[in-house]
Amino acid sequence: MTCRRRGLTYGAHVTRLGLLLVLALGCAGCSRPAPEPTAPRAAPEKKKPTRPTAANPGVLVGRFPEGTVGPRLAVNDVGKTVVWSIPKGSDAGLYALEVSLDGHAEGARKIAPAIDGLRSIELVSLADGGTLVLLLRRVGAQEYVSALALGPHGESNEVPEVVVETGAEILWFEALETPKGPWLFWAETSRDGADIFARPWSATSPGNLVDRPAPRRIASSASAWQVASFRDSAQLITIEGSSVARK
Repeated sequence: MTCRRRGLTYGAHVTRLGLLLVLALGCAGCSRPAPEPTAPRAAPEKKKPTRPTAANPGVLVGRFPEGTVGPRLAVNDVGKTVVWSIPKGSDAGLYALEVSLDGHAEGARKIAPAIDGLRSIELVSLADGGTLVLLLRRVGAQEYVSALALGPHGESNEVPEVVVETGAEILWFEALETPKGPWLFWAETSRDGADIFARPWSATSPGNLVDRPAPRRIASSASAWQVASFRDSAQLITIEGSSVARK
């Protein structure tokens, strides 16, 4: 009871002190001469609401038959690259379409024959304005990731080159551009989740990866992961084993 009374008394003193200060300030204001009248200010002009500009209606890329893989989009300083694959029929093949920044679309060009067992396509914009096309396919019990480099205007004189071959199921694959060139990342199924692998890629050393470093396993038994660019490198964050996050 004593503590509560002291608290209430302290609060009452504070309240009275606040009132006294307000009254004192009010009286001090009453003793000052009234301010000289000033000319009325003009009301600020109301800004007219701006009408939103019409959204870009987009560019018609094409009409695709059933079973088409894609399309996928990559954007760089030169324009946009769209890639898709038609698996069968008279138009079967891998196609690329370039769209300029002002929305002008060039004609689609066939950049490779049809790819059997193609499951997915991923694109990454390169520092030189080109595009790296990654193709995931399954043939029998094996899975493959192939890479194909396109120039700034979608041109290519190459064929897709195998950069990953495994007997495990590939759950995810991605590439990131770095100052030292693109790095490939992918996840393979394992007994306790997924194993994450990485390897560099360079268009200057073709030939079935003879001159390239072997893939490196950088994470094991992962249940979740994400890779992102970080300054001049790439960073991977995973949840491994018993929900332990690693970076």
